[in-house]
Amino acid sequence: GSLVYSGPRRVPTLTEPVGVVLVENGGGAGVWDRIDLNGEPISTPVGYFSSRPEYLLNVTNIDSQSMVNIDKFHYARMSLAAGPYAGKQAWFINKTAFSGSEVHPAFLNNVGVEIDNFWVGAYEAVADGTSKAASWNNKPPLVSIDFPTMVSRCSARNTGGVTGFRLIDIYQIAAIQYLALVEMGAPDSQTILGRGNCDCPSGGSAMNTGYTNAIWRAIHELWGNVWCMVQGIENRNGVLWVWNKNGTQSWVNTGVTLPDSGWIVDMADTAGSGFDLKALFIPSTTIPYMEQGSWSDYFSIVKDGTTKVCYHGGSWYDGSAYGLFRLDLGHPSSASDTNIGGRLAKV
Repeated sequence: GSLVYSGPRRVPTLTEPVGVVLVENGGGAGVWDRIDLNGEPISTPVGYFSSRPEYLLNVTNIDSQSMVNIDKFHYARMSLAAGPYAGKQAWFINKTAFSGSEVHPAFLNNVGVEIDNFWVGAYEAVADGTSKAASWNNKPPLVSIDFPTMVSRCSARNTGGVTGFRLIDIYQIAAIQYLALVEMGAPDSQTILGRGNCDCPSGGSAMNTGYTNAIWRAIHELWGNVWCMVQGIENRNGVLWVWNKNGTQSWVNTGVTLPDSGWIVDMADTAGSGFDLKALFIPSTTIPYMEQGSWSDYFSIVKDGTTKVCYHGGSWYDGSAYGLFRLDLGHPSSASDTNIGGRLAKV
């Protein structure tokens, strides 16, 4: 009576598209399986993903910052046409192009030209003096500043010939989510990778950077500890606005009405002029009860006629509501708190 295919499985090559399929909604984390591009279930032995070219991530010192490379890959989200899960939604990645794929928008610069990679901070943003954000181990996260100030602190690294530093954006977050989702085989990052610092009382505090088990590859504190401010996405009175998928950073009204706060059941797949939500992980359906969700994480939103910015991941309290797919679209850009921080990125 299992929902998951129990027949023979092959090990895919290291250079073919691989993906995950949502077999069944509900149960809190859904039921998932790994598949190839033909929709056939596959087996991935220990060490398989570490040998794939998309997962060759390294920590690099750039301007004295610990930065992790995310190399260009192609993605696709589609309804499976064949195999035991025909008709189910699946997410795929591959280093090179494949049928139905596109280069992920995170790898387009501000004039729409493809780039080979971008970098993200190995650690949450910390203070480098009073004017810059940094990515350093074993430091208190940079908090208690508002959204425009965090943007400014990240961009302030671009002096003396240094270029490309900025606050992480929603497409860069999504590229990490794509890679991690396929590697994990399911979205429950807290169970599969580590719970992180998220079970302290509301009066608790953040841990120093690099000191929790909320780690994917070389990137620390992707969830829990402190919220991460994210550029390129806004909630404007309940309607989703995002940066153009072509890299120009111009705002696009998707016309998509965001769901109410709740546990995530489905992710949006709407596409239109200048945007394609299949490249992102934006909730389309939520439900009030954790056990009926499919993505393990909660979605928060406030719809009050004003513009709200985006936070990702969660902080040190509220436990199981947090994870790699946790978003909050409920605060104005002027908000600041001891549990709200950011993360450097570089192109």
